Amino acid sequence: MKNVSDILPDKETNFYLITIAYDGTTQPNKLTVQSCIETILSRVFKKKINILAASRTDKGVHAREQKFTLRINLDFSPKKLFNLLKKVLSKYVLVKKVQKVDNNFHPIRNVFSKEYRYFINTSKHNIWQKKYRWEYNLPIITKKLNDILRIFQGRHNFFNYSYCR
Repeated sequence: MKNVSDILPDKETNFYLITIAYDGTTQPNKLTVQSCIETILSRVFKKKINILAASRTDKGVHAREQKFTLRINLDFSPKKLFNLLKKVLSKYVLVKKVQKVDNNFHPIRNVFSKEYRYFINTSKHNIWQKKYRWEYNLPIITKKLNDILRIFQGRHNFFNYSYCR
């Protein structure tokens, strides 16, 4: 079978925004999700592929709606690229959506908001959810927790922690 890069002629660079979901505990050899995706896509396209994710892709962290951009010198319809990515990445991530974007789109700078959710199990130990929740297994004094969480509520400038620094 021919390689993807052999079938389609080179065109100008095309930019795609890819939406994925993943379980961060399933990455092989302590790789990040990003390095796993880049390794697979580099093999598929027979050249070094770098992606730019909207957020960090640390091992052990899960995502329901992670986004990254892919720049390639091939012109795929979003549907064809979706099917290709779904096939080659299915062992590690669930590809949810592929859309073509302008070449000035940036997944970090053009984001309107990000949401991080942390789950705490305050009831009996649940072996099936332990990868996705912190097992505290005790009642939480919600007044104290809400007092602490006020620090994090509202709009904050996290520029010093960002990739754009």
